[in-house]
Amino acid sequence: ESGPEALVHFKRELTLRFDTVFEAWAFFDRDKGGELDADEFRQCCHFLRLASDWTSVLALLCGKKLTKSSVLLPLAFCRQVCWHQIPSYSEGLTQYVDEAQTRQDHVAKTAIQRTLTLARRQLNTPES
Repeated sequence: ESGPEALVHFKRELTLRFDTVFEAWAFFDRDKGGELDADEFRQCCHFLRLASDWTSVLALLCGKKLTKSSVLLPLAFCRQVCWHQIPSYSEGLTQYVDEAQTRQDHVAKTAIQRTLTLARRQLNTPES
């Protein structure tokens, strides 16, 4: 999948791995730097088996052609892939992102477990 279809698929896959978009951001922003570059995004997509066309997804999320200096910010990420109600930036979106990042290890563990469960289902093998 590429283009807008890739973004729809990416969002659907996030809903299977994370409870909130804030948790998804916390997973992707592993260094807690407040932005994602292409390498961070690629690594997380690969790790969770998401978005084989990750460059297309990242370009859509950034809203422009990717360059080496392209970065994705939390507000753009949350607004574009959100599958639930989110507050406006002025109502404290950052507090939700910050709270999810305090639970980053738990969020990562849960996402990995869900990814493995999805992989097992695709292989049609029993869980152990």
